[in-house]
Amino acid sequence: MHLRVDEMKYSVSQDGKVIGDFSTEEIVNALAEGRLTGGDHFWRKGMDGWMPLREFSKHRRVHKKPSSTDGHVEPDYAADAERAQLAALKGRADSSSREPQCPSCGSKSVQASGMAFAAGTRTSESVGVSSRGRFFYRTGRSSSLLASALAPPQKRGANAFFVLLFFGGLLGGVYWYLKYNANGWRAEEQGQKWMGLVLVMVALVLGVCGWVWSAMADGKEHAQAMDEWSKQWFCKKCGHTFTRY
Repeated sequence: MHLRVDEMKYSVSQDGKVIGDFSTEEIVNALAEGRLTGGDHFWRKGMDGWMPLREFSKHRRVHKKPSSTDGHVEPDYAADAERAQLAALKGRADSSSREPQCPSCGSKSVQASGMAFAAGTRTSESVGVSSRGRFFYRTGRSSSLLASALAPPQKRGANAFFVLLFFGGLLGGVYWYLKYNANGWRAEEQGQKWMGLVLVMVALVLGVCGWVWSAMADGKEHAQAMDEWSKQWFCKKCGHTFTRY
C-alpha cells in the first residue's frame, strides 16, 4: 500500500543523535509542546541532507503534493501550527500587558504583595549613651499589620527530632567515654560497652543525615514558596490575595 506524503515519517535528531521517526503532525505537536526545538534536525528519503526544524514549514510548502483528484485536500499541519503558535504568543502578550485586577471583586486597586510588604516595613537605627556612660547602637524593624500579613514565607529550619537525636548522640558518647574509658570497666560489662558504642554511633549518623536532609528539603520548599509569593497580589478594596502569572 502506497503511503501519502503526509503519512511518511521523518527521522528527527537531537544533539546529533537520532531519536526516532515522526509524522508531520507529531513533529508539529512536539514543537508546540517544546519537546523539539528549531535547532533539532529532520530528514527523510529523497532529501539532500539533514535540515533544521526551523525550516520544516518551508520544506513542507515546497514539497507538498497537489490535492488529490477526488477533491480531498491534504491538511497543512505546519501552517496550522504556525498560526496557532502566533495566536498563543499574542494571547500571552495581551494577558501580560493587561492591567491587573482582583478576580474576586474586579477592582484594579491591587498591589504586589512584595511591594505592600516593603511599603509597610520600617527599619530603625538608634545611637546613644547608656546610664553607665557606654555608647550603644541598636537596629530594629517594625511592620504594619498589613505588611505582617503579607510577609514572605520563612524557613522552618532542620527537623527538631534529628537535631535532638544528634545532640543526644553526643551526650551519649560523652557518657560512654566517662563510664568505660575514663573510669575503667569490668570484664562482665564488655557487652554493654560495645552495645552502648553502637547506639551512640547510630544516633550520631542518623542525626547528622536527618539534619542535612531536612535542611535541604526545607530549602527547596522555601524556594518554591518564595516563587509563589513573588507572584502574589493583594486587593486593597476587598483584601483578597491572588496569584498573577
